This record gives sequence, structure tokens and C-alpha cells, in this order.
Amino acid sequence: MLLSIVETGDHRQTVAHSESAIPQLRYSERVEKIGPVFRANASAMRNAGARVAKGRWIFFKDRDCELSERDIIRLLNIVSTSPSEIKVMGGLYRNTGSQFLGHVYNFVQNHWVLSGVGKTKAKDLRAADRLLGGALLIERATYERLGGFSEAIGWGAEELEFLNRAHHHGCGVALIDDLYVTHKNRLSVPGFFKRAWVQNFNRGFYRLSRSTQSPEIGGYFSGPILFFPAIMAFFMLGWIANAVGRFKRSRLSS
Repeated sequence: MLLSIVETGDHRQTVAHSESAIPQLRYSERVEKIGPVFRANASAMRNAGARVAKGRWIFFKDRDCELSERDIIRLLNIVSTSPSEIKVMGGLYRNTGSQFLGHVYNFVQNHWVLSGVGKTKAKDLRAADRLLGGALLIERATYERLGGFSEAIGWGAEELEFLNRAHHHGCGVALIDDLYVTHKNRLSVPGFFKRAWVQNFNRGFYRLSRSTQSPEIGGYFSGPILFFPAIMAFFMLGWIANAVGRFKRSRLSS
């Protein structure tokens, strides 16, 4: 069974690379790498990479995420033995950067995923409502049936919109226990708050439910006490962004 790994590029380099061919490298009979892919946004990059992928399963990773050989072997084992009803799976991030805000954002992302995970476990899988876009494994037939990622959203909640469609069509979605993708996320202050704004604005504007369960807010503050001020600022800005997104959508609909 062939696994395709699609890697997004840096959108800031799109102008220089958008016309170039998408790199394809066949590592073995079981693994091929597609990318880095350069397009206007993350959704367009993933869709362009998926169009040339040949694997039965596609693993989407961002340019600042790395998979070890052990991780790839684990993915191959998962796709070979996972229950047939599971069509979308994902892992968590492990931050290796030394910057403070990178660690805070990594904590927020992982907890957001974990707070939507069910307790029932099948092998190494647990039912999930939310997954991360840079560590996302999708059966290619399911990806094609659902029409890929929404390029209208582009970046910021695009994976949540895809998962909402997957749930709506009865596709099984699961978190892979102990799969941690190395995430070299070195965030500046503007970058940290840009993520808080864009992701939450898009959720409001496109009326995306966060999940069938509400995240346990208190759990976000179970990390190091030094994270508390940054997490508070992230959520305050995110709440405002979500409200602005919903307001703008309502104005367009009226």
C-alpha cells in the first residue's frame, strides 16, 4: 500500500515557485513525497499536491513539520491495519523550538485536539472531532469524494471545515495515539496573534462548529503557569475575531 506525503511550501515564495513543477520523490514501493508545493494558500497547496499523489492514503504536513523514519513506519502500519470505517486520522505536534510563544501555541493546538477526543479506543485510535492540518492523514478516495480542502478559506480553520464535511458524510475520524510530528514553530508576537485572529475569524465567518463537544476551557490553563498570560491574550483576541467574523457574515447574508 502506497503512502503519499504532501508537503506545503511557504506562501511567501509562491510568486517565485508557483509555475514550477511539483517535486515528486519515490522513497520506496510504500512511500512517495510530493512537494514542497507552492500556491496562494495552504488549501490550494494541499489540493495541488493531492492531485498528483498516487498513494491510497495521503499524509499532509506543513513545511515546518518533520516526520522521523519511525513516524513513517508507524503511519504505514496504521493505514495497513486501521478499521475500514476510519477515513481520516491525525497526530499531535511536538515543538522543538526554543521560543516561548511557539511552545504556548503548540500547547493550545494540542489541547484543542485532545479536548475533542473520545475515550473509546480501537487499537491505537480514538474517535476525534478536531485534528491538526500539519499532521493529517486522509484516505485518497475519501479526500476526492469530499472535494478536498476549501480554497475559499485558504488557511485558518480549513482543516476543521474539511472534518465537518467528513463527519457529515459519515466518515470515521480518529486521533492516532503517540504520533507526534516535530513542529519547528518559531513564532514572533505578530505571528502568534495573527493565528489567534485568522483561525477564529474564519470559524465565525464560515460558521464552523468547533466540534460536537465544547473544549474544556479550564484545561488550557493546566500547563505551565508562565503560559497563562499568553493563553489569556490568545483567547481574548480569538473571541473578538470570532465575533467579528460572525458579524461580517451576517451582514453579507442580510
